[in-house]
Amino acid sequence: MAPRFIKPLLYYGLRVDIITVLSITLHLFISDSPEYPSCNHDAAPYFFLQSINKAQCLFRSVQCPNYDDFLDGQCPPDSSKTDLMGLPAQQIPGLAPKSKFYLRTMADLPYCLQDGDEPA
Repeated sequence: MAPRFIKPLLYYGLRVDIITVLSITLHLFISDSPEYPSCNHDAAPYFFLQSINKAQCLFRSVQCPNYDDFLDGQCPPDSSKTDLMGLPAQQIPGLAPKSKFYLRTMADLPYCLQDGDEPA
């Protein structure tokens, strides 16, 4: 049984405890910080819509342990696992859960960069 202070707080189909609420709040705070780049999930539908037209551009991502290594070129696409983001994404056999893949995008529409799996 959970301690009294970790009782569910919100009931919108899911039970959410105080630890989860604090984690989400911290994530939102960090996401808005210029020191901690993160994914803008508001843009996700646009990424997905752009991924449907494979003839236009491919959102190619590369597996890398962290963003700094990706930016430093430590995970080149020719020697690391790569995958496409969005509709053409494929399951990679033997891939560990929560593996990290990185790619670059444009700041505005159209977001896709043909060489997005390579650091700038």
